[in-house]
Amino acid sequence: MQIEYKNFFNLLDKYLKGTIDKNIIIYGSNDGGDFIKWFYYKYYHVSVKAVVDRWELSTIGTVLHLWAFYYIWDENDIIINVTPQNIEDEFCDTGEEWNRTYYKKKQILNLWEMVYPHVPAGVNDGYPQITYFDWLEQQMKGVDLLNTVKRKYTAGRDAHGYFPTDFRIILDGLSGYCIREEDAFLDIGCGKGSGIFALRAGGAKKVGAVEFTESIFNTMIQNLSLLGIPYETLSSNEISSEKTDTICYLGDASQMKQELDKYNWFFLFNPFAECVMKRVLDNICESINRSPRNIRIFYVEPISHNMILETGRFEVEKEICNNYSNVSYYSYIYKNNR
Repeated sequence: MQIEYKNFFNLLDKYLKGTIDKNIIIYGSNDGGDFIKWFYYKYYHVSVKAVVDRWELSTIGTVLHLWAFYYIWDENDIIINVTPQNIEDEFCDTGEEWNRTYYKKKQILNLWEMVYPHVPAGVNDGYPQITYFDWLEQQMKGVDLLNTVKRKYTAGRDAHGYFPTDFRIILDGLSGYCIREEDAFLDIGCGKGSGIFALRAGGAKKVGAVEFTESIFNTMIQNLSLLGIPYETLSSNEISSEKTDTICYLGDASQMKQELDKYNWFFLFNPFAECVMKRVLDNICESINRSPRNIRIFYVEPISHNMILETGRFEVEKEICNNYSNVSYYSYIYKNNR
């Protein structure tokens, strides 16, 4: 059985859609809180009233200490608890008294317990966040998307380490595009496959992914297998049989040439040094010459931005700059000007 984003979306929508006429307060300034804040705005066009936390008080965003519950009360408030903690107990643990606030139990929605009913509540550290990738890891034991890999553990001195693509970057980037059945995406430097799952959630039907480090590639294959995604595996200089919509290439992305002709979207999350990017970019340009078509390059943390523009073949079509979990990601989508 395939586990897709629509399952996660439907789960959140089931509990959150009925709250959109309320003043939304998120309890939990963590990755889950940030994801739910994004979810409200993305799908319901609702901005939250406040983010409240006991410990995670951000230095760059406005996060209120939980004592704010004394004075921000409104009868139309709903508190979305994205942690496994009991808010009332946390409040009283500071020496304050929850019953001195005006909030009633019906004004608290313990979303974390609803998303993770089989995970023990009350844990302090290491609990899964309410994000799509956390949820995937909980749905199927053995899935590994969130553990990072330092550069020194990757193959090739020009390779960068693995850091999961923030799911929201891709959905926000593809927003406004009509993704067609025939559109094909190639994730260059795909790591463990986080980009594959995000691209599929964004509407992509055909996705290729190339990774140089064999151990990371094997983790991606394991993730696809566990989550029920059919795939074909090839080396980076082989030609696919196109029997499946997901093709995984093991090897040097700069060696891909004829196979590039199958793709009209190229996704990169700063996967390698500029010397490799130069060869990849040259091959993409040769592919356009060989098979003229409209293509787009979706580039996150675009350290080779100037190199792309200097080819004279591409122009910026879309610029994306969003704050995700207190980190700002810059991304560009380029289109060829053939």
